[in-house]
Amino acid sequence: MEKLPNNRIKENFTTKSDVPENEKDDLEMHLRRKQYRSKDPISEKEIEKTLENKELIDLANKSVLEAIKNLGLEVSVAFDPIRVHIIPADFQSRTLENNQGQYQTVEDRIVVREQKDNLQFFKVMVHELLHAYSWNKFYVKETEEGFRGGAKRSGYSYSSKENKEEMQFQGLTEAIIEDFQREITYHHAEDLTNLTVDDKNVLEIKALNWNSYPFERDLLHYVVDKLAKENNLESDEVWQKLRKGLFTGDMMFLRMFEKAFGPNTLKILAKFGATGQMEDEEVYEQFKQYFDSSLEEREGMAKILLGSKI
Repeated sequence: MEKLPNNRIKENFTTKSDVPENEKDDLEMHLRRKQYRSKDPISEKEIEKTLENKELIDLANKSVLEAIKNLGLEVSVAFDPIRVHIIPADFQSRTLENNQGQYQTVEDRIVVREQKDNLQFFKVMVHELLHAYSWNKFYVKETEEGFRGGAKRSGYSYSSKENKEEMQFQGLTEAIIEDFQREITYHHAEDLTNLTVDDKNVLEIKALNWNSYPFERDLLHYVVDKLAKENNLESDEVWQKLRKGLFTGDMMFLRMFEKAFGPNTLKILAKFGATGQMEDEEVYEQFKQYFDSSLEEREGMAKILLGSKI
């Protein structure tokens, strides 16, 4: 069993290399205070957790920890449920935008909207807990407006430039996490029967009813199946390696995609699913066509998809 490092130690952040040590100490102290306060309500409109909410959060946490353990990994510190905050469905938030839930890396907290039913609440919680347990690093910097922080690395996603919030491999990370969420929810359908109005069979069907990141998931399934076939592997074996990398931070396995599909493939994977990009079916078809093309054709398509950045 491989023991994962504690992702939520307060020192797990980056600053510019030219920042003096005394200022780094100030940044660290600011981060400690910010994470300590993340247990407090985020708004006067925050909804107090019901007994069912608490049971669902506890079940989601145990289910995710069990799934990670089945990958041969052991989590060092379990996520504290007190860091989960429930807000009204129509709550306006610049950081949350239209998302149903969000793991906020710097604050080390999960914010989730009130859901239409307990099953949906459980699914959102599993998704965000997978983010929380993923390999996470973040930046903190001091600006004229005060301290500012954000995700530097989350799962496979990372910021290619220091202190920039635009993430690479974002679609890949979300596709893997949402696929994992689907499987976890399916396997715990029976546990959910006491917390929902549906029986196990209905819950299993609903668990497989995807409704998040459809283009990202579809494309990744397509690419994984092609990769597995060309390398005489089982698709499940590829998925297990992808899932494991979320938590260990090891991205070397992604090189297999480059060997199978050509030298620009990692750049393609890094770009696919950028914010808002995969909401366009035409863009999705262009990415899919890249993996359907010959090696020679892919070079030309990469220039189109990546512009001049090759």
